[in-house]
Amino acid sequence: MHCSVCFCICAYVTLFNQNELRNTEMLSAACAVGVGCCFAAPIGGVLFSIEVTSTFFAVRNYWRGFFAATFSAFIFRVLAVWNQEEETITALFKTRFRLDFPFDLQELPAFAILGIACGFGGALFVYLNRLIVECMRKQKTINKFLLRK
Repeated sequence: MHCSVCFCICAYVTLFNQNELRNTEMLSAACAVGVGCCFAAPIGGVLFSIEVTSTFFAVRNYWRGFFAATFSAFIFRVLAVWNQEEETITALFKTRFRLDFPFDLQELPAFAILGIACGFGGALFVYLNRLIVECMRKQKTINKFLLRK
């Protein structure tokens, strides 16, 4: 919904009307606001907008998206206080999880091991991807084939 509102605003404002870069910046900020507001996760909103909106993301858009997502999440929470409601986000399926400490102590070492393993796996993937790309760039026949196909 935020993205469609963003495009409607961009269509009527002449500053954004002809500039595709500004439209992309507005779309990425709108995606960050939507996720940041709905899930109360501004950093997640910025990461989602980076992933979805563009293949190349300018660093200056990080702070714009983060500010917009943080401000929207803050306003969303403040509106609940002004309306004297207890909850702003209602769960679709209610659970009986503890709220004081949501994890069991037995789970924490498993989470740590899983995080370490996934971190090393991600680093290995990036390293192997770099080796493959460098190898493909050195091979003239493969490079010509990939440029044509």
